[in-house]
Amino acid sequence: MSFGSLRLRLLLAAASFILAAIVLSGLGLTVLFERHVERWFDGELGTHLDQLIAGLDTGPDNELVVARPPVDPRFEQPFSGLYWEVAVEPDGPVMRSRSLWDFEIALPPEETVDDEVRHHRVEGPSGQTLYLLQRRVELPARLGSKMVRAAVGLDTAEVRAAVWRFATALAPFLLLLGVLLTLAAWAQVAVGLKPLKAMRQKLEAIGHGERLRLGTGFPDEVQPLASEIDSLLDQRDVQIEKARARAADLAHALKTPRQVLHGDAQQLKAKGRDRAWPGHRRPIARHAGPCPAAAGARAHGGRRQRLGEYKHGRRTRGAGHEAHAGRQAP
Repeated sequence: MSFGSLRLRLLLAAASFILAAIVLSGLGLTVLFERHVERWFDGELGTHLDQLIAGLDTGPDNELVVARPPVDPRFEQPFSGLYWEVAVEPDGPVMRSRSLWDFEIALPPEETVDDEVRHHRVEGPSGQTLYLLQRRVELPARLGSKMVRAAVGLDTAEVRAAVWRFATALAPFLLLLGVLLTLAAWAQVAVGLKPLKAMRQKLEAIGHGERLRLGTGFPDEVQPLASEIDSLLDQRDVQIEKARARAADLAHALKTPRQVLHGDAQQLKAKGRDRAWPGHRRPIARHAGPCPAAAGARAHGGRRQRLGEYKHGRRTRGAGHEAHAGRQAP
């Protein structure tokens, strides 16, 4: 199958569009899933942040402490990927989860005090990148009306791992979908080109003389083409008939002078007078011989009657020439 094949071009175009659609779908679904995971982590981290702020209290020495830290066990495991930190403004202290060990998160500064949670990406322990939720709040009077920044962070590697697991699970289904769509495109192209195949077969039958016209029965998009081809075939038949008629008329017109020359040559040969012009025997014989076009015209059934009339006229003219030659003989 060459590149000039319409089938190959349609299949390549369909495969290209299917591949692009599958790739874009995979990327789009992965991005949507990543956003879904981030929203899910937002909810989880938001819950931990609320627990962290609610757990702030004063200790025995009247210092601010986290009396009730979030309950997730990962906050107790060093470098687990889940961390919290509270920074008292302006000079501390800074309280942090056991999972941070001796690392301190550089919390971004906040200008306003409100209940809005802000998202950041900051550097974490062991080269991790943290997805951070932070709030800047003012503590009640019993806690000294201090300003604190409370934050809970999650290693972004967990987000990437969740997205990667989703992508690897999605890939086989997208591949299967691509194969099914390609097969559907192949079937669609085969069905779409079937009328053209039928037209080609009918044209071959016309060339072999097995049928006269393409006829009808094609789809609406192909039927005008078939009708135009039938019209051209009709015009061709008309032109062939006209050409046959002109050929028969030409043979009819050439037959009489050729037959006259032939009769004169035969008379001269019978009387021995053709020896006077030996160089002219061959040209006369060539031009006075039987006419092939006349033979073709005789084969045409519609010209038989006129051929009989011309034969009768030839005999009449032959007899006249013979009488004239007899008067001139010594």
